[in-house]
Amino acid sequence: MKKFLIMLLAGITLCMSACQQTPENPIVISKNDGKLEESIYGTPAPLGKYSAPEKWEETIQNNTSILKIIVNADISVPDV
Repeated sequence: MKKFLIMLLAGITLCMSACQQTPENPIVISKNDGKLEESIYGTPAPLGKYSAPEKWEETIQNNTSILKIIVNADISVPDV
């Protein structure tokens, strides 16, 4: 039992004392060249850039004509 405890203590000591040298270069390198920051802090999109149709009308039917979906919906784009 004493040998086991001594070996366990020696193993823990060796594991805790083995340290890796601190790298000189940063570990995480930004690969997007600031595009994310530019989109976050950049100028907002001009108003009126986004457009959508006012109405969506479509009929969807499967090959066997068992299922038929008719869409007739108004589309509302909020002013942001």
